[in-house]
Amino acid sequence: EDGLLQLWRLDGEQLALRAQKPGYSNHVQGSPVQDLAVWFRAEDGSLRIAIPILDRTGLALLAVGDEIREVARIALPAKVSSGVTVLGEGKDVRFLVGLDDGRVAEVRP
Repeated sequence: EDGLLQLWRLDGEQLALRAQKPGYSNHVQGSPVQDLAVWFRAEDGSLRIAIPILDRTGLALLAVGDEIREVARIALPAKVSSGVTVLGEGKDVRFLVGLDDGRVAEVRP
C-alpha cells in the first residue's frame, strides 16, 4: 500500500511489526533520496517522528507507542523533495526541509 508507514522491532532473531499507519511518505518515488523522515526528542522527552504526509505538502509529527498517533501537521509552501533534518530538541526543536522549488523551509512546531 502506498504511503504505509511501518515501524519494525527486533524480537529475538526475527523482525516484528511494531505499528503501522497509512498516509505518509519517506521518499519521492523515482528519487534516490531516502531521508525524508527523522526521529526527534519532544518537549516531554519522548521520541517522535517528523515525516511528510503522503502528498508531501505538509510535515506530520508522530508519537510512537503501541500505535502511531499524529500530534501535529504543519503545512509547507511547496512539496518536500529532499532531506528532513532536525535541529535542537524539546521546546527548541525545529526542522529544515528541502522543497521541490529549491527552497529550504525552517519549520518550528
